[in-house]
Amino acid sequence: MARRKRGFTCVLCGTKFESSQLQVYFCSRKCSGVYSNVKKQYPNLTMEELLLKIESYKNGKGDRVYDKHGNLKYKKTCNYCGKEFFTMKKTGKFCKKECMLLSKGKKKKWKLSTRTYQKILKRAFPDWKCPFCEWKKTFNTHHVVNKQNGGNEDTMNLVMLCPNHHSEAHLPKGHKEKEIIDEDLKKL
Repeated sequence: MARRKRGFTCVLCGTKFESSQLQVYFCSRKCSGVYSNVKKQYPNLTMEELLLKIESYKNGKGDRVYDKHGNLKYKKTCNYCGKEFFTMKKTGKFCKKECMLLSKGKKKKWKLSTRTYQKILKRAFPDWKCPFCEWKKTFNTHHVVNKQNGGNEDTMNLVMLCPNHHSEAHLPKGHKEKEIIDEDLKKL
């Protein structure tokens, strides 16, 4: 014999639903999960106090908020622009990727990686040879003026060298194995 279905109202979201069980508080696993998560954080509160706490989260009061899907979000302030935003990560620091890149000193989000530059240069100069040893197989891009000293990714600041001469170019001035002089690189 099947049980008769009874009408209930979800204590969390207020949705009306039917169930054949004797007493049901939540309409879905999601509502039950939200309640359980808050219960874990505040184990000493009664059900009414927990529901008030959840309601305050839904309304955006405090540093935690539950969105309409029941996901917990944290209220944060962007470290770069100062705007308030919500994130699902406790450690969120930036409201968008552009703010993160700008905080690191990168001006453009479409900045190319070193590997991409090398691929572009290899296609542009298929007959390339190292200016010091005639090496053809692989190359490294060397910045004549280091990025730390204000150098950029401009083609006038890049030199294509073989791996051996590239590592030699990074040796300090006066090193016994350094044959390449910085002025030689500027002439290329």
